[in-house]
Amino acid sequence: MRSLAPDDFPRLIQAIRENSAEVAEAFLRGTDLTVRIEEGGLQVAEAREKPSLEGSGLEIRLSDDPSGAGIVIWATLPSETRPGWLQAPDATGESRLATLAQELAVLLLPDDCATEKQAVRFHAELASAASLIGLHETTRILEIPVEIALHGANSTTTWYLIAPVTLLSAEDEAGKDAGHSGATRPPEQTAKKPASKSGAAAISPEPVPAPGASSSPEAVKSQLPPSGRADEVKPRPRSVRDLPIITRSLLRIRVPVQVTLAETRRPVSEVLQFAPGVIIQFSKPCDEPLELQVNGRTIAVGEAVKVGDKFGLRITKMTPPAERYVRLVPPSKAKTQPIRPV
Repeated sequence: MRSLAPDDFPRLIQAIRENSAEVAEAFLRGTDLTVRIEEGGLQVAEAREKPSLEGSGLEIRLSDDPSGAGIVIWATLPSETRPGWLQAPDATGESRLATLAQELAVLLLPDDCATEKQAVRFHAELASAASLIGLHETTRILEIPVEIALHGANSTTTWYLIAPVTLLSAEDEAGKDAGHSGATRPPEQTAKKPASKSGAAAISPEPVPAPGASSSPEAVKSQLPPSGRADEVKPRPRSVRDLPIITRSLLRIRVPVQVTLAETRRPVSEVLQFAPGVIIQFSKPCDEPLELQVNGRTIAVGEAVKVGDKFGLRITKMTPPAERYVRLVPPSKAKTQPIRPV
């Protein structure tokens, strides 16, 4: 597998033209919007500057590079055609948007390009998303004329596909949403206070403990490492990149993931009579949820969906493995009383 290259931009345009119907179906399943892409109106422009955005809309990120480079799609949504649940989606809505991102990655990205993460996010002011990407000399912008319909209201607008671009990390994006500039602001600017009107230097206040936390010396000492030095306190990991190398290596282990359609048992004499054209009947109904197994263990169930010309599974419920508890007994009774799992 390889990463997205600048020469792949014509292939992205061709994918939109060939899979416009599948893209529209993906948006209908993911956002309840009826979308029609005008393939004949596609226009390509050099990315000398970012397109001007107005109003709300969706930012679709298709990142295929661990360094943060990938594709971004800005889909403006006029107010009369915007579903109300997009502004604050619940767990089901977030799952639908995640599925939409996965389907678009399959439909638009070349088959030999690896994609590690995708995301769909709603912005009340889509222009704020423009500062979260960086342009390159090889970046191109594809203008996509779109007609949107929802509950009888129709509107025409222009969507933008920009690739390849540099995407900010999740930490930088979270810092921007919290009102901070992240790494772009020097540390001393956040610690200093302006001088008071009387000319005296402002004194930075003592750090305020979190609600419910004790500020006594005993409580503070209990939070220090065994050496007692505060500078040795390690920060809590905020992302996978902050984990130790050995832990990150465990996350790269490949495990078999399979979907079980149905199972049955037949005598060997019947199996030997199998031939092309033979129909094997299963007792499982065709509309029953399918099981998702990882390394031979069932972790979720879902329903079959069509992603382009491929088969997919939409997860509807997670099924964690059953917990087993062992009753502990005193050492004196361990020889006479067997330990039985509960």
